[in-house]
Amino acid sequence: MTSAWKSLFVSLAGVGSLICPLLSHAQVTATKEGFLFRKKYAEGDKWVYKIETKVTMGAGKRAPQGNSSSISTLTVKGVESKSAILELAESPVNKKERPATAYTLKADSLGRIEGSPIGGGVVGFAFPEKPMKVGDKFDMRLESGANKDIIQHSVKFMGLSVIEKHKVARWDVLTAGKGSAVLAGTGQVYINVVDGSIFQSQMNLTATIQQNGQPVRVVMTTTIALK
Repeated sequence: MTSAWKSLFVSLAGVGSLICPLLSHAQVTATKEGFLFRKKYAEGDKWVYKIETKVTMGAGKRAPQGNSSSISTLTVKGVESKSAILELAESPVNKKERPATAYTLKADSLGRIEGSPIGGGVVGFAFPEKPMKVGDKFDMRLESGANKDIIQHSVKFMGLSVIEKHKVARWDVLTAGKGSAVLAGTGQVYINVVDGSIFQSQMNLTATIQQNGQPVRVVMTTTIALK
């Protein structure tokens, strides 16, 4: 694996907040100004997700490919007055890929992770403070990796719908980045209005990196499913 290839994955780590969003309960309230999104935590709540990623580097039938699957479990360990203590456990389906990991995080009702105003990891992007009407959007900017790559996210509320008898709220995501890689992506996130958990999600990312002085195109598709 080249240094450019490693740098790409460092950059993509910053996109994780959009790939795996909203893994906690939420309150979706209709107001005159739009829908107000907040997260609601209860001690002992747990959600288990399967995450599948496919990566293709270059073009043609012989282009290197990589597939991976992992299980992410988010558990509410405790609730304080304005925040919650969350435990995130991640385990690859193929145990030879990498070891299992576990983290402890602190998040507020907007989903903001302590130390990061926009959220992070599989806990997801932070909700905007104001109500959202259909078509409203908000932007996020973050720096990722040792090179401080700049990643921009534009998140648009598309409204409510029903999928397989589940009432969901849809968010469309546009991503752009520059630094170790030139990054562009689109995605859709559906959250269950009843409990705020993610119902289904897919993110498609294209990155261009330099390898031996030549640009190489990398395509990554990540899907999320509640187990």
